[in-house]
Amino acid sequence: NKYGINFSELHATGLHDIVTGKTYWSHHKQSPQWDAGAVVYWFKLVRGKDGVDFVPQRADTDSGLGRQVSIGDVTGNGLPDIVSAGMKGTHVLRHATRNVTAAEYAKAQSKKFVPAPLPKGILPKGKDGQALNLDFEKGTLADWTAKLTPAALAQLQSHPNEWYARHARRVLQERLAKLHSQWATVSPDAKQSAAAWQQTRDHTFDIVDPILKDQLAIGGKGGKDKTTALRLRSLWCLHVIEGLNEADLLALLKDRDAMLRGWAIQLLCENKNPSAAARGEFARLAREDKSPVVRMYLASGMTRTPVAQRTEVITGLLSHAEDATDPNLPHLYWYATEPVVAANKTTAIQLLAKTKIPKIRQNITRRLASK
Repeated sequence: NKYGINFSELHATGLHDIVTGKTYWSHHKQSPQWDAGAVVYWFKLVRGKDGVDFVPQRADTDSGLGRQVSIGDVTGNGLPDIVSAGMKGTHVLRHATRNVTAAEYAKAQSKKFVPAPLPKGILPKGKDGQALNLDFEKGTLADWTAKLTPAALAQLQSHPNEWYARHARRVLQERLAKLHSQWATVSPDAKQSAAAWQQTRDHTFDIVDPILKDQLAIGGKGGKDKTTALRLRSLWCLHVIEGLNEADLLALLKDRDAMLRGWAIQLLCENKNPSAAARGEFARLAREDKSPVVRMYLASGMTRTPVAQRTEVITGLLSHAEDATDPNLPHLYWYATEPVVAANKTTAIQLLAKTKIPKIRQNITRRLASK
């Protein structure tokens, strides 16, 4: 097949073995170990009391594979041969039998690799020098992050390893969910009950919120690392633990980073009913923001906004003639615009007159004519 692997019977047991090898000079030096040995292996399928195993058998060390490997009796001796083609040329690896001593046979057999046992209490480490979380990798729930304090989990959002940040964020979210499950309404009055919940939530995360908001503002320890990724981690973490209010998100609409502005738009539209203040800022961004990323988020956000409240933002988006040749934005603009056109003919005609994007003008005309 096209993946450089073949399933064939090589040792007359009625079972299919695996034949594959190294793609030598793969992607012209762009792949890892592109110049490693140009080997060809077949993996003998063995069934035993403990299950199935594939035992590696080296066929050659200086041919390798391309994307095709074929198995057939090329030499006519009744045994399957391997035909491979790659950057080292085309090779026929002939299958033959010969008599050997027991010692020679034993020496030729594959040796099972058994890793050296680790000293008790010491965990293997990843490339970043951090101990691997073996409990979690085994699928158990004994996750080390569950034992950390809220402050330590918050600080992990600026850790250089994404794995730590992601799982710390998950644990904080789970702790909020547990708090929700244990919460009992304190008053029949909805406002009083909401205020009491907010007080309980804020008390639980009183240390976490300032840490995350500081990271959101400066990106990393001491402001030395202001990368978008680190700031987004803090934003996402604050969101899943209900640590953001509308004022926080409205402030982010004026952030220096387009991705932060975009995510603020997305989170403000998450309830499918953004406030008047948010819609006013959206309209300003639609007119003035120079980032196509922000305009993409605005267009997507409009599909989660009531149809009657979209017009001002859509008008601003359709004023950007530079988006006419973008492969995605005109389509996103139309997805947000079509329900407006269908709902209000007068507004549709106004948008038709103002749009600077030919594809939108064409779509509005067709939609009006279809009524």
